[in-house]
Amino acid sequence: MRKRFSNILLSLSISFGAISSMMPLTTKAAEGPLVGTTVKVDQIGYLLSADKVALVIETTAADQFQLINLDSNMKVYSGKLSAAVNDSNSGDTVRKADFSSYREPGTYMLQIEGGGVSYPFRIGDDVYRNSLLQAIRSYSLGRSGTAIRDGLTGLSYQAGHTQDKQALMYFSDEFHQKGDIIDVSGGWYDAGDFGKYIPTATVSTAQLLLAYEFAPSKFYKGQMVLPEGSTNDSKLPDLLAETKFELDWMKKMQRDDGAVYFKVAGKGWPGFIKPEVDTQDRYVYGLTTYGTAQYAGVMAMAARIYQPFDADYAKKLLNNATKAQQYLEKHPSPEFRSDKDQDSGSGAYGKATDIEERIWAAAELLKTTGNRDYDRYIKEHFADQLTQKSGPVSWANSILLGQYAYATSEQADTSLKEKVKAAILAYADSLLEKISNDGYRAALSAEQYGWGSAKDSVAQGNVLLLANTLSPKEAYVQGALDQLHYLFGRNATGYTYMTGSGTKMPLHPHNRIMVGTHTYIPGLVVGGPNKFGGDPAIDKILKDAGGSTPPAKAYVDIVDSYSTNEHAIDYTAPVAFALAYFSKGDIATAPKPSADDSNTASNAPKGSVERNYIGAFGSSDPFHDPSSKITRTISSDGLLNVAYNLHQGGWLGAPASVNENWLDFSGMILDVKGGTGNLIRVELTDGNGVHYEKVIVDDAKEGKTVALPFNEFTQRKDYQPDDVDTKKHFSLNPVRGLTLSPLSGEGTITFANLMLIKGSASAQSFNDVTEATRGHEAIGV
Repeated sequence: MRKRFSNILLSLSISFGAISSMMPLTTKAAEGPLVGTTVKVDQIGYLLSADKVALVIETTAADQFQLINLDSNMKVYSGKLSAAVNDSNSGDTVRKADFSSYREPGTYMLQIEGGGVSYPFRIGDDVYRNSLLQAIRSYSLGRSGTAIRDGLTGLSYQAGHTQDKQALMYFSDEFHQKGDIIDVSGGWYDAGDFGKYIPTATVSTAQLLLAYEFAPSKFYKGQMVLPEGSTNDSKLPDLLAETKFELDWMKKMQRDDGAVYFKVAGKGWPGFIKPEVDTQDRYVYGLTTYGTAQYAGVMAMAARIYQPFDADYAKKLLNNATKAQQYLEKHPSPEFRSDKDQDSGSGAYGKATDIEERIWAAAELLKTTGNRDYDRYIKEHFADQLTQKSGPVSWANSILLGQYAYATSEQADTSLKEKVKAAILAYADSLLEKISNDGYRAALSAEQYGWGSAKDSVAQGNVLLLANTLSPKEAYVQGALDQLHYLFGRNATGYTYMTGSGTKMPLHPHNRIMVGTHTYIPGLVVGGPNKFGGDPAIDKILKDAGGSTPPAKAYVDIVDSYSTNEHAIDYTAPVAFALAYFSKGDIATAPKPSADDSNTASNAPKGSVERNYIGAFGSSDPFHDPSSKITRTISSDGLLNVAYNLHQGGWLGAPASVNENWLDFSGMILDVKGGTGNLIRVELTDGNGVHYEKVIVDDAKEGKTVALPFNEFTQRKDYQPDDVDTKKHFSLNPVRGLTLSPLSGEGTITFANLMLIKGSASAQSFNDVTEATRGHEAIGV
């Protein structure tokens, strides 16, 4: 095996996000001096051709940094730290370590002599791929009324809140009496609770749709490896199939006159339980013009996006948008119905104005239909507001969506369109100035470290990306990328604010499904630092500090802190948009379905004999039945350590997402060390979603190399997903995923050097190629 790198890194042992899916959730602490505490990096990584800057808290007089390649264990780049800058929002004095000119793919750490080392990170064009897929999959894992069993995370729960099919009206209006039954089933759970709200549903869906509209080729059917219960049975790309699930729920919230009810929830806040355990009656609450306008905006937007796939469905969406707009025109003043105790078990989402949302609704209808009546309506009622200062998208302010729709509408008034563009660009330029003045290059002022500050930084970066389409400027793109760097660990706390991404990630988010099922869910964006507090946990911390906690450090990773550590669908949406924008590599080209419309991809990215696929196990969390346990860690020198305790009749595994074309390869080789004597299933999910296996034995305490020819894999007889066709031929284009599953007993097994092999598939020639390719002894040397 490869030698461990020396000097300061000799004793370093880091978990790449090693998580047990049983609570309490923990990771192994990093060993060694100042690991990740003084050298802040984007723990996901850096794009090949983009700027690459780490931020170093000044703790030593040293002014040199070194870049260490973790595959070769060699120093590959060195440079000089910049002058120190005082960052007022964190209280830190920081220096830049700029290694932008280094453009070799790989896994690295940054070292400061006497000043610590960073967490590991990658350089490559595909560094954001897994985080994007996790972000979008998080919506699939949070479906209301849907039974979920997910092989990648181990998440399993029965259909929750099936009573939404018979929800009760909380009040009487001209269409329903109090207590009437309404079907409002479906949709996504909003956040750490089980409520469903129109404001967050609309802006979340809109940003996901905008991600698709920006680059349709980045999204395709079969991309997400969807869990059982959320499978995509349509011809839609997986992303659009998921947003359709939310759109279909929103459609049920519209009244016959076009107005839209506000939210669905119970009267009391449920405990940290599984969704199906919350059996209290559910109610339809409220009605607002701002929510109705948001509904019109997202329905109009969706109509043009779904048109190429399903013209009838698109027509229905447009009709819904038009009805909502007609209601708004008949009711020009803001309306917000709020009945006594309607917020006793759900969020209020109160808002007194609706101009921003009315602008969005009309602008999307103009862009989708080309009907100049909407342009005349906008100019008559909102011309001044349309050209005022823009802002990031949020449930409370969607004017940017309206401004962008107007600025990109072919039928919009030319002179007014130019003024709208100028307003967006002016705001973008002010953000660039803010970013340049911040030590961590965050687009946040001190007062913006409040609820949802982490997503706010990225949402403001997205303003720059929209501005870049109107007036291309490299600084806009870099400023937006800086916000992803902030989100993924290049910040004052050193946390990534998205579960499952990076080394130091949120382990205890305020989320009822995670706690109730004892399962870790990746892809959830949490609130982040909140200087204002808002829950007893962070309030006590801030109070005990006597007001000395800097805004950028007012965060705590505990379940009880819902004001800093709760996720929400509208927190994840802007991050998904940014990740989609910057995702390259194997996600950039959409595999095309084969002639029979199967999930098999014909042009997925090709695998590589140069890649060590052990790293792929760091992006997905282990799964297990309730009576068994499994943890996995990946050390700094590329060893996958799996500790497990499998009860009789139970199941567990450590999965990895792949999504690559392996047609040119005859198999894999893998180093195994443990000496437990137990069987291990090496499982491969092929392009048709069928599960294949080859069973090996962990019988070498000193380690051994095992050969895994693809022609020796056979279909699993004990399990196949319900929706796969097992009669289809074994397809290596693409290979969706791999799973390592000990089949009995307990122990710890170490895996390393999982590599692809080219050449003949015959046993002897395969072994010959194995020895020639390995070039070193197995684990234990």
